[in-house]
Amino acid sequence: MSEGEIKKVKLEEERKPLVDLADFEFEKILNSSAELKSIFVLLQHKGNKEKAILIANKLPFDEVKCSEWLGSSQMKEITTNDIYGNYYSLMDQKFNDNKCMLIYPCTGKHIAKYSAQARHLIEETIKDYQEITLPYLGKSSNSIVWIQNCLDGKSEADRVIYDDKDPMNGFMLMMDCKWDGKDMTSMYCQVIIRQAGIKSLRDLNGGNLGMLKTIKSKVVEVMDKKYGIKKDEVIMYFHYQPSYYHLHVHVTHVNYTAPGNNIFSVLLNDVISNIELMSDYYQKATLTFIGKELDGLYIAYKEAGKA
Repeated sequence: MSEGEIKKVKLEEERKPLVDLADFEFEKILNSSAELKSIFVLLQHKGNKEKAILIANKLPFDEVKCSEWLGSSQMKEITTNDIYGNYYSLMDQKFNDNKCMLIYPCTGKHIAKYSAQARHLIEETIKDYQEITLPYLGKSSNSIVWIQNCLDGKSEADRVIYDDKDPMNGFMLMMDCKWDGKDMTSMYCQVIIRQAGIKSLRDLNGGNLGMLKTIKSKVVEVMDKKYGIKKDEVIMYFHYQPSYYHLHVHVTHVNYTAPGNNIFSVLLNDVISNIELMSDYYQKATLTFIGKELDGLYIAYKEAGKA
């Protein structure tokens, strides 16, 4: 076999999926969102019986191919009234791609996270943080191995946009899996800091101002240079509570409506301003967050009589 043939075989092997959905059986729908065009499906492996979660999202229309799908679509009438008509549009399969993420094997915590459930507003004082939140985080399994794999260049290296390797103030800017890198108005990236031990807003103080200001300035510089996205089109914010406890900043286009960027979000600009006013602001402030009924942290607050 020639060197070229060997390379071709290797490329084909690399393109093979790590898992095949035919190996799984459907269990139930965990949740769905008409607004986000998403569905969350619980699966079970036919062989080892381990659970998996499939998250499927409808992709936005490709504007470049608009004339193609218009010409090949079949219209099925729903209702008409004067000049207004409502139709189902049946498009060729090539225009109906979906983007999926598979969590396998998944844990009970994953299942709870993606399940439809009631939500509750919780006001977390610093005393609550110390007596309820921190002990819960200490005994819960919040694996961040995948974060370290990214920082070490072992995973998702093709999604890295910028990387400052300084162990204390450095950070990695990478494309989130929600963004295809093409549609600028749906831009979604994350900044992952390199310094270990900073879990969330609660750990930030005056000593971190330099890092936060560098993130703010460098991200807008890189996004402008690489994608032409201007400073006033970039939003940077934290979630509280975060989805994982290694400090990270969400970076989105101002026109993109990201899931969770409402009550969960604290703008980077505001965090910097708060710390400049009071170095230990986040070690004193009461922070409000949404607790999901099946989430372990909410249950801990409920057991403590705080929810």
